[in-house]
Amino acid sequence: MNSLKHLVRDFEELSQIGSHLSFEGVLEIDSGEAHFFSKLKGTLIGKPGSIIHLKEGSEFKGKIEADELILEGFAQGEFIAKKRLLIKTSARVFGKVECHDLVIEPGAMIESQTQTMKNY
Repeated sequence: MNSLKHLVRDFEELSQIGSHLSFEGVLEIDSGEAHFFSKLKGTLIGKPGSIIHLKEGSEFKGKIEADELILEGFAQGEFIAKKRLLIKTSARVFGKVECHDLVIEPGAMIESQTQTMKNY
């Protein structure tokens, strides 16, 4: 029974924006994990404990700030990951990057001014 409760809780903390939608503006993620498959322009702000995941095929222009950030699609702008930034193989990242831990998978494309922070 405990494992079912854990599964339901995890599901409730996951938000997804599908590829059939586009968004422009400021979006705040209170907690949990947010997956974006769409075209986005603006600012994404993740509060403490948040994970923002730009999925493969997504397009983003603007600024993202979160505890953890996972990039798989096209991303242009400013990216701040207070804990970890993971740039996956399919990602194309352009702009300014600040993070505590940086992981870049082989094949990822990144052209940025990058700064790692040890005391975020």
